[in-house]
Amino acid sequence: MKMFKKTEKSRNRLSKKAGFLAGVFLLSMWTVLPLHAQTQTITGTVVDAKGETIIGASIIVKGTAVTTLSDASGRFAIQAPPSATIVVSLLGYHPQEIPVGNQTTLHVILEEDMQQLEEVVVVGYGTQRKVSITGAVSQIEGNELLKAPVTGITNLLSGRIAGIISLQQSGQPGSDDASLLVRGGTAKYVVDGIERNFSEIDPNDIASISVLKDASSAAVYGLNAGAVIIVTTKRGQVAPSKITFTASYGVSMNTEMLQLLDGPQYAYWYNKARVMDGDTPVFSEEHVRKMLAGEGGWGNTNWYEETFGVGSNAQYNVNASGGTENIKYFASLGYFNQTGNVSNFNYDRFNLRSNIDAKIAKYLTLTFDVSGRIENRERATWSSDPTVGSNIAQQAVRALPFVPMEWNGLPVATPTASSIVSPLASSSTDAGYRTDKSNILQTNLALNYDVPHLKGLSARFAVAYDYTDGMSKQLTVPYDVYRAVLPSSPTGDISYTKTQFQTPGDAALTEGATRSATLTTNTSLKYENKFGLHNITALALMETRQTTGNAFSASGAGFDIIALDELSRASIAEKTSVSGSSDQSRYAGFLGRVNYSYADKYLAEVTMRYDGTYQFAGRNISGARWITTPAASLGWRMSEESWFKNALPF
Repeated sequence: MKMFKKTEKSRNRLSKKAGFLAGVFLLSMWTVLPLHAQTQTITGTVVDAKGETIIGASIIVKGTAVTTLSDASGRFAIQAPPSATIVVSLLGYHPQEIPVGNQTTLHVILEEDMQQLEEVVVVGYGTQRKVSITGAVSQIEGNELLKAPVTGITNLLSGRIAGIISLQQSGQPGSDDASLLVRGGTAKYVVDGIERNFSEIDPNDIASISVLKDASSAAVYGLNAGAVIIVTTKRGQVAPSKITFTASYGVSMNTEMLQLLDGPQYAYWYNKARVMDGDTPVFSEEHVRKMLAGEGGWGNTNWYEETFGVGSNAQYNVNASGGTENIKYFASLGYFNQTGNVSNFNYDRFNLRSNIDAKIAKYLTLTFDVSGRIENRERATWSSDPTVGSNIAQQAVRALPFVPMEWNGLPVATPTASSIVSPLASSSTDAGYRTDKSNILQTNLALNYDVPHLKGLSARFAVAYDYTDGMSKQLTVPYDVYRAVLPSSPTGDISYTKTQFQTPGDAALTEGATRSATLTTNTSLKYENKFGLHNITALALMETRQTTGNAFSASGAGFDIIALDELSRASIAEKTSVSGSSDQSRYAGFLGRVNYSYADKYLAEVTMRYDGTYQFAGRNISGARWITTPAASLGWRMSEESWFKNALPF
């Protein structure tokens, strides 16, 4: 009876809703029919500022799905009520919005949107108009990168730019950047015109990223440049000062947790395998009962879930930009912190950047850029790098599940075919730690001189100095664990033996220091001009680069007090070692490039690069230190042909 009453109430509510909807429908028909009756045919033509007809312009009744296109004569016809607004638009032109009112005939003039027509793309050693590029070049704006918060720039590019594949091999904080392949090959990285790594740049500092995908576009960079990824950082504009603050916070976890056997399942399949091999089972029903109850040294541990938890990442940035005709600036300060899914894995980074553009004379401009980073990486002694043997993830998979996490206050280790594994001990700083600290300074200074009385001719000299120093410290401490000794028959029982994880011995400490400095110079002469329908750009450039570096490391063993982990406290002389090394390299290159276009329809680019390095001098053959890399490309914009426009008016 109660059910019946409830059903009757539901039916009453449905009846009321149906009546209400019917009323709304009739009311809407009452209001729509008069509106439909008031629509009228609007005809018109679409022309540009010169009075020439525009083919394929989109004409839309704003706020509706009513639309049409202008035909080969620029004419159109569309149905719209007097209260409507007609929107006329076409790529490369500013859209026009026209209230209909009492008008039945429209004459629409579209003004060219020079920003779209003159859109430029960053290419090797400069920029080009997008419509005049003949090589395979793609570009993504910095604002697009900020739409998806991730920990590194390299992880953003895959799926954003065609032809790029990213491979992230590690999730370890501070080492989780992805390797990038462009059309299957490696790429050279360039930041603000200088060959540099960009994985640790603050995403808020990036204006655009361009990818030169083919040989013709990447040949300007010479050696090892099958493809090039160019990062351009933000600069100030002529505008009032603006301060921007951004913050983001996220969590990270395994996208998929491995489904591993628990203790009883492992016991069942282990017994099954032995029986199939003609051996007797090892685990008994009593063993399984103790696993589930956690008695007598037995347990049921999911090592994978115990090892991998939830990490976090936080990013903060404040930047200021603005300027006048004489000086423009962009300054940025950022902080990034990342904690790993595994305990005791952390990374933090401070980013600082200042880009200044100044007009110091009538024909002379100066740009001065300074950027710096302070990076700190901390982790347990055992690595999470998947390429390193006995890494933490590997231990979590190999550890046996029928033991507890701890026994008598110490972590439990289980045997494998080669050694013992203990996920709990390997991720603990009680077994040691490793820290890596880096300081990076990058500077650019450039002078650009527009030669007077010679339109389009300019000279540029740029110098960049990059300096990096790093310190690493790794302490390895013999760590006591209880090693599980498995029973050999169903009547036996599990037992534990105290041992040291993983290699017994003395505590050992290794410290290292590295330093590298790179000096790059770039001297160029550029000519760019237009003669009627002819556009020509020529570039002559010389580039040099010198890199020097040093490395030093020392190690010692035997520490009476582990907390005093300094090399001066090492007590075992025969286990003390010192090593060091240095290196240097030099490189020079010459570049010539000519770009030509006629009426923005017929395009050509010719490039010649001549590179020299000491690495080619092995056989001491005259001229063997130098190599030439030529490239040429042609382009035809078929869409600009009149017959194409007539054949395809849309």
